[in-house]
Amino acid sequence: MKPRVLRTMTWIAPGGGVDEQVKLSILGMQDEFEFHLLTGREMQSPDFAHIPGLQIHVCKWMVPEFNPLMDLFAYFWIRKFLARNRYDLVHTHETKSSFLTRLALKRGNMPLIYGIHGVVFNDPRSRMGNKIYEILERFTINRAVQIIAVSEDVKGQYWRRGIGIKLPWSVIYSGVDINRFHLNRETKKRSSLRSSLGIRESDLVLVNIGRFSKSKNQKDSILALKALQDEYGLSNTFLVLIGEGPEKARCIDLVSSLGLTEQVKFLGFRREIEEFLEIADLNIITSLREGLPRVVVEAALAQVPTVGYEVEGIREITANGESGFVTPQGSVLQLAARIAELILDSSKRNDFGRLAATLARAKWSHAVMNDNLRALYRAIIKEKP
Repeated sequence: MKPRVLRTMTWIAPGGGVDEQVKLSILGMQDEFEFHLLTGREMQSPDFAHIPGLQIHVCKWMVPEFNPLMDLFAYFWIRKFLARNRYDLVHTHETKSSFLTRLALKRGNMPLIYGIHGVVFNDPRSRMGNKIYEILERFTINRAVQIIAVSEDVKGQYWRRGIGIKLPWSVIYSGVDINRFHLNRETKKRSSLRSSLGIRESDLVLVNIGRFSKSKNQKDSILALKALQDEYGLSNTFLVLIGEGPEKARCIDLVSSLGLTEQVKFLGFRREIEEFLEIADLNIITSLREGLPRVVVEAALAQVPTVGYEVEGIREITANGESGFVTPQGSVLQLAARIAELILDSSKRNDFGRLAATLARAKWSHAVMNDNLRALYRAIIKEKP
């Protein structure tokens, strides 16, 4: 009989990095483990419903936004669910589902792994708000028997604050299906896709991929494009924005106010992002918080170097000054200067892209991630009373 493992998530987002990591690990390890998924009612992607044998349990009270009444009901629902169902292991993901599961699980009842995908108390919110999240982490993290961080940077942020330092930690990088990304670009396909967007082969394309939110901060990518035009005269440069989210309307207004309507392409959510990476010359990331920016790995696999803000995990993917550039958060002019450096020097840009791909293929395979998770699951389940 296979050991039963419960994975928990707050919601299922289209194209989310956490979702992709959880999906790939379930698919890669279901030969040995029976997986169940507990998630909130917001399910915007059908990916998990298509996994054979996966049992999905929906907590209708759990929503992504902070909602004291709904969160209280979700806590009691999860508590009752865990009392009725026995698992050999519980593995939590995302802030709210992890916090509620840690609170709801009776201490010593089932071993719990806390998967940390980002530093929740580094979000672009008020200082008081982040302090509250830090306190919540500090007083509930010890309900886990194991912590998995997606990067050394995330682990370091917790350890510097003395949070969870007595617990065993592992750093397991979020794996990517590297076979989706081709080193040899199809020129005909690239030209066709560019043409459909009104972009010529001689134009330069920046891409920014992610959910439109305050933490992803796409507005600074737009401001950097404006600086490229004003400071460097690079009028043949386009910015392709892929994603949906609550900040998209504000970004559209910003583009209009800056007179960049022709140079910025809003493409919405796209599943096959590798096709759009193939038309890109550079990947731009202006996030204010990450755990490990998965899109930087995906861009590297497509030989597209990244220029981005200093954010958790980025230096574990990008060799600064060799396979991409990392700039201080909020410094749009420095970001634009580094973008211009690679735009104006195609030889350096290509060298950066080749090295980025070499580093990514050696480190970021989802098979390696699954091997590490499998070994950890086996050890914890073996030790379980």
